[in-house]
Amino acid sequence: MRSVSSPQPESGFTLLELVVALAILGLGMTFVLPRLFGWIDRLEFASRRQGVEDSLANIGGEARRIGRTIILRSSDSGSKSREDARVDLPAGWALTVDPPIAFRYDGLCTGGVIFLKYPGGDQAYRLVAPYCRLEPQ
Repeated sequence: MRSVSSPQPESGFTLLELVVALAILGLGMTFVLPRLFGWIDRLEFASRRQGVEDSLANIGGEARRIGRTIILRSSDSGSKSREDARVDLPAGWALTVDPPIAFRYDGLCTGGVIFLKYPGGDQAYRLVAPYCRLEPQ
């Protein structure tokens, strides 16, 4: 039995309960956050690579749309003419095309192999003539 003079206990958490809960939360985060950041980095890289692949796959359609031949050259080639394909590469990435590939206004192309170099690796693609569908090798 309680006496009238004793105060009623207050509801809430004790300091010890809060410290234990924060410690458990902190331990969980030490394992989750590094994996989460790694996953975000992989997702960002995949998005960049997909963007480059989409640019390469759209060159033939662009040539048909504008009605003239577009040439795909290596990213380090010095010549930049009106007929050169526009492929936006992230910083530190390089595109090697040898020999240059011509995408004609009628939808045909010469075909060839493209090497995409990026930090941490590289990827080869084959453009199969006459329609130049992009195929990873």
